[in-house]
Amino acid sequence: MNIYEFKEINKSAENHKNTREQLKDKQKEYAKILSEFSLKSIEKAFSVLEERRKRVKQNLENTKFDLENLDEETKRIFELMEKYKQEIKQIFISNGEFITHITSVSPDKMVGGKIVRSVNRADNYETSRGDWVFASSSPIDGKNPYMARDSHGMVLIYPNIYIYGDDNIQIKQDEQGKNRVLLKNPNYIYKINPADFRPVVTLMRDSSGKPFFEFSEEWICDKDIDINDSKTVLGVQKVTDITELIENFQVLCDVNITGEAMKIRSLSSKEEAIQMLFSDIKNGNLRYINGEAKINVSEMIENSKLENAIGKATIAISVKKKDEAKNRERRDEQDLQQSIKRLEEH
Repeated sequence: MNIYEFKEINKSAENHKNTREQLKDKQKEYAKILSEFSLKSIEKAFSVLEERRKRVKQNLENTKFDLENLDEETKRIFELMEKYKQEIKQIFISNGEFITHITSVSPDKMVGGKIVRSVNRADNYETSRGDWVFASSSPIDGKNPYMARDSHGMVLIYPNIYIYGDDNIQIKQDEQGKNRVLLKNPNYIYKINPADFRPVVTLMRDSSGKPFFEFSEEWICDKDIDINDSKTVLGVQKVTDITELIENFQVLCDVNITGEAMKIRSLSSKEEAIQMLFSDIKNGNLRYINGEAKINVSEMIENSKLENAIGKATIAISVKKKDEAKNRERRDEQDLQQSIKRLEEH
């Protein structure tokens, strides 16, 4: 028997707010517990997670070997992390919250009537790899970039700047003549009971270096999800209009599906990445959706201003360096004259 009793689906904004407050309180509670562990054990836990990331990136087999030879105190940190996951899950279950799986596949085209597991995929923190169905507890509003993501993926290349892997966005005017940003092919939000899922959590440091458990809003499940099971899939919502998303983020589309986002991410310097971003917009490899829709337009990205922006930045840097050099020469000359004067006085 499932240990979680799922209440009626939560439709109350106030209830959502309570869930968020409970999650914050729970994070503070566990941060206080973590503060009582020795620095040695905390550092050891971080080293274990870093080793896991290396193994995940190298696509090596997942094992629990890294916990077997740990000291008891460090083991308790990982046991505490598992307990934290369970308490997060219980908050969602008790409050009747649902989580979501967003896909471009409609219910009538879902093969076998099931959301199937992704094979050999890493979790959000890249500390584990497996065959999972992924879901999210991020609000399904204008601040959730997954609303527009399809099978071609999405990459965050800079804070608030997303590149989507294909050209699935169009702009149309509504009856009032305002631009609306729409998906050419809609997405579908499957609202799911979290009972069969577990939240993805890791150990992090805050700005002062103190350890805490971070919950990524990502959830994973070890089995396929039957969309016809009304106790598991609580509803499906079709998504076409993503105008609110454009109001909150800078959005670009990979017109030719050539992996431009990963090319930009792979560059060694920030300057090279920005230059390639600008170049891709100018040559048509990337569409800048905000600019086309004239919504939340960034002066840095807007195509018509790129060359001026780059030129002004280059000139400003050059002038600043010349001024600094002149000031250094002036100070050196003054120091030399003062030294000569002191010698003459003696």
